[in-house]
Amino acid sequence: LRFIIDLIDTAKVIGKRDLFDYDAINARAGVGIVLTDLSERSKGYAYEALNSIVNYSKDTLHLNQLYCSMHASNFASIQLFEKMNFSKTGQRKSWFKVGLNNWEDEVEMQLLLSYNL
Repeated sequence: LRFIIDLIDTAKVIGKRDLFDYDAINARAGVGIVLTDLSERSKGYAYEALNSIVNYSKDTLHLNQLYCSMHASNFASIQLFEKMNFSKTGQRKSWFKVGLNNWEDEVEMQLLLSYNL
């Protein structure tokens, strides 16, 4: 499920957020977010967009948890998800090939939404 992130005043599209790997039985989904317009980063839009998808996941989809993963060097994303109370739950070693001979870890994070089914 893809949601576009746009600015209310101008309708300018600045990014997207996704819910993926939706599992209705276990009440969980993966979440991803990207601001494709670099000039609109660090203005709070990613936090606002992530907050709304967390609320939608809990209040409308009645999910129990969300999870995400990212490059270990993506400090901005890690900080964003930590600000939304996601916890680091794991790290895959040498998961992404970077360049010809370098490898980078992947960080896994999870948010329990505390929805009682």
